[in-house]
Formats: sequence, structure tokens, C-alpha cells
Amino acid sequence: MHGSCTAKVKTSTANVIDMHGSCTAKVKTSTANVIDMHGSCTAKVKTSTANVIDMHGSCTAKVKTSTANVIDMHGSCTAKVKTSTANVIDMHGSCTAKVKTSTANVIDMHGSCTAKVKTSTANVIDIHGSCTAKVKTSTANVIDMHGSCTAKVKTSTANVIDMHGSCTAKVKTSTANVIDMHGSCTAKVKTSTANVIDMHGSCTAKVKTSTANVIDMHGSCTAKVKTSTANVIDMHGSCTAKVKTSTANVIDMHGSCTAKVKTCTANVIDMHGSCTAKVKTSTANVIDMHGSCTAKVKTSTANVIDMHGSCTAKVKTCTANVIDMHGSCTAKVKTCTANVIDMHGSCTAKVKTSTANVIDMHGSCTAKVKTSTANVIDMHGSCTAKVKTSTANVIDMHGSCTAKVKTSTANVIDMHGSCTAKVKTSTANVIDMHGSCTAKVKTSTANVIDMHGSCTAKVKTSTANVIDMHGSCTAKVKTCTANVIDMHGSCTAKVKTSTANVIDMHGSCTAKVKTSTANVIDMHGSCTAKVKTSTANVIDMHGSCTAKVKTSTANAFNQFVKEMNTYFGKVPFNNFIALTW
Repeated sequence: MHGSCTAKVKTSTANVIDMHGSCTAKVKTSTANVIDMHGSCTAKVKTSTANVIDMHGSCTAKVKTSTANVIDMHGSCTAKVKTSTANVIDMHGSCTAKVKTSTANVIDMHGSCTAKVKTSTANVIDIHGSCTAKVKTSTANVIDMHGSCTAKVKTSTANVIDMHGSCTAKVKTSTANVIDMHGSCTAKVKTSTANVIDMHGSCTAKVKTSTANVIDMHGSCTAKVKTSTANVIDMHGSCTAKVKTSTANVIDMHGSCTAKVKTCTANVIDMHGSCTAKVKTSTANVIDMHGSCTAKVKTSTANVIDMHGSCTAKVKTCTANVIDMHGSCTAKVKTCTANVIDMHGSCTAKVKTSTANVIDMHGSCTAKVKTSTANVIDMHGSCTAKVKTSTANVIDMHGSCTAKVKTSTANVIDMHGSCTAKVKTSTANVIDMHGSCTAKVKTSTANVIDMHGSCTAKVKTSTANVIDMHGSCTAKVKTCTANVIDMHGSCTAKVKTSTANVIDMHGSCTAKVKTSTANVIDMHGSCTAKVKTSTANVIDMHGSCTAKVKTSTANAFNQFVKEMNTYFGKVPFNNFIALTW
């Protein structure tokens, strides 16, 4: 001991070694080691096992009723420990380490550092620059703070780890983890369970009265959470994640991203590029957005999943699912229950005031639904599905397809090739159209089923059934109840202002009916059946058949054939009747 030194030891095993300057070493009822103190040093130890090693400058090391290690303090240092197990190691500059009634570790503080711990288990490790680490009544870990750093923790379990630059980590009355903050970072947590991990750049993470996870923020990032359970994970670029009064998950945002959630349960996951995810007063899931993406949800239950390219998903006051959009996609849903699933290419899905399902659209697709219950499923190629004020099903359209439905209950199913299905003010079923098909229905109840080849089915102001047309087929029905069934070959079925049944036409067939009740049944070969202004039955014509009826009741025609058989025997009269007629 050199200078004006004092060494007092009572009832203990004590080692006070190499004290220089105006030094004081007092040890009572404990095993103490005070080693190599230089300058105006003071080492006081009471009723504990204490190690105070290598203090330089105007140093003070006081330990009471605890197991304490105060090692290598340089400059104007102070290390005070009371009623706890404390480790204060390697403090440089104007350092202060105070620990009360807790298990605390304050390690490697450089610059103008302060480490204060009260009534808690705290670890403050490797603080560089003008650093401050304060912990009260909690289990806290403040590790590796560089620059002008501040770590304050009150009444909580907090971890503040690896803060670089001008960093601030404040935690109150909560379980908080603030880990790896780089640049001008700020992490503040109040009355909540919060995790703020790996913030790089000019980052800010603030959490109040909630369970929040803010993980891996890079660039100029901001994560703010209030009164909610929020997860903001892996934000890269100029990112902003704000959550208020809700359960929110904002995960993996890359580029110039913004995620804002208010008063709702929201999941915004994996946003890449210049992304924006805003959710208000709803349960929303916005997952896997790539490119220049925007997902906005208000007052609804919405799912926007897997958007790639320049995507936009907006949902208001409804239950909406927008899933797997690729390319330059847009999904907008208002006041309805909507499902928009698996859109590829330059896709657009817009739904307003209706229950709509738009599923599996590929190519340059457009699905628009207004004020109706609509299902648009599996559209491939340059497809368009538009539904207004009706219950519509448009299913499995391939090629350059168009399905438009207005003010009606319509089913357009399995259209292949360059198909068009348009339905207005009617109950219509257009099913299984192949080739260059067109199905148009206006103001009627119409069924157009299984059209193959270059088919056209048009129905206006009537109840019509056009079923199973093969080849280059045309079925047109106006202002009548018509059934056109099973037409094969180059078939044409036209019905106007009448109740007509045209059934099972094979070959190059034509069935035309005007202003009458007509039945044209089972025509084979190159057949033609035309009926005008009469009640006619043309039944079971085979070969090169022609049946034309005008201004008459044609059931007498069948009676004439029966009488001719009486005179000439069982001779076919098809050709004869055609000539004599």
C-alpha cells in the first residue's frame, strides 16, 4: 500500500494487494480480495465474498452482504454492490456500476458509462461510449452496447443485447427482449411482453401495454406497438411497422415497407419490395407479398396471401381471402365475403358488396364481382370474369375466356379455348364449353351444357336448355321455352317466341322454330327441322332429312303417313312425302 492508505480487516480471510495513492480498503466478516487499486481508491466490503481487482483513477468499490466481483475499473469509476451476487468487470472512463438486492453482471463498460441495477437479476455486458444501463426490480440483460447507448429496464424481465451507435433501450413493467440494435436505434417497451431483435440503421422499436415481437429490422426502420399482441419480424430497408389495440403479426418485410395495424387481429407476413400493409378494425392476414405490393384492409376479416409482382390487395368491411397472386395483380374487395385465390400474370380481382370466390386465374386475368354471390374458378389464359348483382358460378375457363354475369343466377363451368360466357338478368347454366365457344343468356332461365368445337349458345327472354352440342354448333333461343339437346356435327338450333324441344340432332343438323310449340326429336344425318306459327312434332328423322312446318298443326302429318302405309304397305315415305309435300 502506497500513499495515505488504510487497510482494515475483521473476522475474515482478506487480501488487499498493491494499493497506490490515497487508498482505503475495509473488509468485514467476509472473504475479500481487493487487488491493485491506483489513484484515490476506496474498497469497502462487508459480510460477503468480494473481489475488487485493478481499479485505476478516482475509483470506489463498495460491496455489502453479497458475492461481488468488481474487476479492472479505469478512470473515475464507482462500483457499489448491496445484498446481491454482482459482477462488475472492466469499466473504462467515467464509469459507475451500482447493484442492489439482485444478481447482476456489469461487464466491460467503456467511456462515460453507468450501470445501475436494483432488486433484479441483471446482466449489463460490454457497453462502449457514453452508455447508461439502468435496471430496476426485474430480470434484465443489457449486452454489448456501443456508442451513445442507454438501456433502462424497470419492473420487468428484459434483455437488451448488442446495441451499436446512438442506441436507446427502455423497458418498463414488462418482459422485453431488445437484441442487436445497430445505428441510431431506439427500443422502448412499457407494460408488455416485447421482443425487439436485430435492428440495423436508424431504427425505432416502441411497444406499450402489449405482447410484441419486433425482430430483425434493417435500414431506417420503425416498429411501434400499442395495447396489442404484435409480432413485427425481419423488416429490411426503409420499414415501418405500427400496431395499435390489436393482435398483429408483421413478418419479413423487405424494401421500402410499411405495416400499420389498428384495432384488429392482423398477420402481415413476408413482404418484399416497396410494400405497404395497412389493416384497421378487422381480422386480416396479408402473407408473402413480393414486388411493389400494397395490402390494405379495413373493418373486415381478410386474408391476402402470396402476392408476387406489382400487387395490390385492398379489402373493406368484408370477409375476404386473396391468395397467391402472381405478376401485376390487383385484388380489391368491399363490403362482402370474397375469396380470390391463385391469380397468375397480370391479374385483377375486384369484389364489391357480395359473396365472391375467384379461384386459380392464370395469364392476363380479370375477375370483377359487384353486389352478388359469385364463384369464378380456375381461369387460364387471357380470362375475364365479371359478375354484377347476381349469384354466378364461372368455373374452369381455359384460353382467351370471358365470363360476364349481370343480375342473374348463372353457372358458367369448364370453358376451353377462346370462350365467352355472358349472362344478363336470368338463371343460366353454361357448362363444359370447348373450342371457340360463346354462351350468351339474357332475361331468361337458360341451360347451355357441354358445347364442343366452334359453338355458340345465345338465349334471350326465355327458359332454354341447350345441352351437349358437338362440332360447329349454334344454339339461339329468343322469347320462348326451348330445349336443344345433344346436337352433333355442324348443328344449328334457333328458337323464337315458342315452346320448342330440339333433341338429339346428329350430323349437319339445323333446327329452327318460330312462334309455335314444336318438338324436333332424334334427327340423324344432314337434317333440317324448321317450324313456324304452328304446333309441330318432328320425330326420329334418319338420313338426309328435312322437316318444314308452316301455319298448321302438324300432328295431322303423322296421321297422313299412317294412312299412306295402309295403301302401299311398309314403304318408307320420307322421300315421297318430301316430294309430294
